[in-house]
Amino acid sequence: MEWAPQPGSAHDFVIGRLEVGNPRLAAPREDETRAPLSMTIHNNGDTSDTLVSVTSHRLGKAVLRILSTQLVPPKGILIPPHAAVLIEPRRPLVIFQDVSGAILADREKITLLFEKAGELTIEAIVERADSNRAHGREATGAGEIR
Repeated sequence: MEWAPQPGSAHDFVIGRLEVGNPRLAAPREDETRAPLSMTIHNNGDTSDTLVSVTSHRLGKAVLRILSTQLVPPKGILIPPHAAVLIEPRRPLVIFQDVSGAILADREKITLLFEKAGELTIEAIVERADSNRAHGREATGAGEIR
């Protein structure tokens, strides 16, 4: 399913009862090959869902991690019902590890795969090294790892 912007915001994408807000991709510095993806995932439904995988045609497959040193178990990051989970460094993390070359675009298309809701293609704003990151404060923080 392709992304659908929410009214009033160009940075929210919806699939079923899930809403992905403010996706941002940190472009790697010259000497790095890793690009973390930050976002808030809101689950407005009555049942949980799980972020299973993240891919990009240009950047390859991302790795899901609990913290920077711990891989997420195979089932993914649980998004509880009626909750928001913040995905960013020092929390559950999504990171493209083998980025070759500079990310020149201002936005990157990225596909999220949820266990129940299915596939959602989002467009993440690319942040350069000097940019500030901003996410909603309403997120509950770390999602449960499954």
